Amino acid sequence: MLRFFGEAAMSGLAVGNGSSAPQQLADNAVDTSGRTVLIVEDAPDTLTALSLMLQVSGYKVVAARDGLDALHKFEREQPDLVLLDLDLPTVSGFRLIRLFRQNRPAPLVPVVVVTAYDYEEAEEVALEGAADLITKPFDARDLLARVAFALHRARCGSWLPAAAHPAII
Repeated sequence: MLRFFGEAAMSGLAVGNGSSAPQQLADNAVDTSGRTVLIVEDAPDTLTALSLMLQVSGYKVVAARDGLDALHKFEREQPDLVLLDLDLPTVSGFRLIRLFRQNRPAPLVPVVVVTAYDYEEAEEVALEGAADLITKPFDARDLLARVAFALHRARCGSWLPAAAHPAII
């Protein structure tokens, strides 16, 4: 199924700060058919907003409200991408990234962090193996463009987490 990220589909879902992203993907058709996104978020309102945005765009959504549930669903569902909050009950998002990277063949699944931490506080996440970092509040179009871009890079093999390159510091 081909979907277009359009203003009409996303109007009313923007909750954000308007940061930039690979918008050319947002302006072109993106094949979302069969793509599963695991959302790991403990705030019900944010989980609902993220789920709606992704479902309207054609993604299959699997949700987890804490770190332990996320680990089980990650193994069972084998998602194409993970949207991950860092401040979670049971297992933190920081720890989840490390655990996801140890789960073979899953280290190539891109993790996009969506967090209320400011960029400097969460910057270490990039060193842990996240494909991208989005701060809350976020813009729906920006988030969808970043999800599409992370999936595109993963399909093309142009993205590997730092953990897959132990020689890179």
